[in-house]
Amino acid sequence: MKRPIFALALFTAVTLGCDDPMRDRLLDALPDEAPGFEPSAFHRPGQPCLACHSEYGAADPEFSIGGTVFAVPKDATEAPFMLTSYTVRLIDAEGETRTLRANRCGNFFSTKQDWDPAFPLRAELYRESDPKDPSVLVQDSIMASRIGRDGSCASCHIHPKSPFSPGVVEAVKVASDVAPPSDCPPPWLGPDPRLPEITAQ
Repeated sequence: MKRPIFALALFTAVTLGCDDPMRDRLLDALPDEAPGFEPSAFHRPGQPCLACHSEYGAADPEFSIGGTVFAVPKDATEAPFMLTSYTVRLIDAEGETRTLRANRCGNFFSTKQDWDPAFPLRAELYRESDPKDPSVLVQDSIMASRIGRDGSCASCHIHPKSPFSPGVVEAVKVASDVAPPSDCPPPWLGPDPRLPEITAQ
């Protein structure tokens, strides 16, 4: 008697699909597009790109990796802001390497069609040291852990630092005179949808 019930449950799961509560919660936590900014390579800085740019999120194109580079002011009362002139170098488990340059809003990404890496990935951050030659790069930092399977940097890197997050993807060696970009949407800096909701008793 149990086998037909199991078969029916399997058929239902296959035909109707399976929801992912964590992904749904993440999508619900994301804000609407910033006023005056249409979807583009510069939109939604700081947000987990693959929440939408994935088979689950159905935004086109599908990404394999995506994130935003930030400067974090020493003054804790000031919010992190996006950085350009930085390059993320990724090395996959098979030794393939990709370099992704942050655009004017700090965003970097690769479509899955361009690169479908073998996880885990090693990540390194480089800064441009010569304003006249963007190809001259100096290493800024190396990510201590590996990217296991989620290509959205902001799935883990969410402001502020917490037991659940190391904070935003942060450039370490930032010139003191660097200012936030003026022609970009405001960055998404949380709240982290993984943190438990605290309600007054």
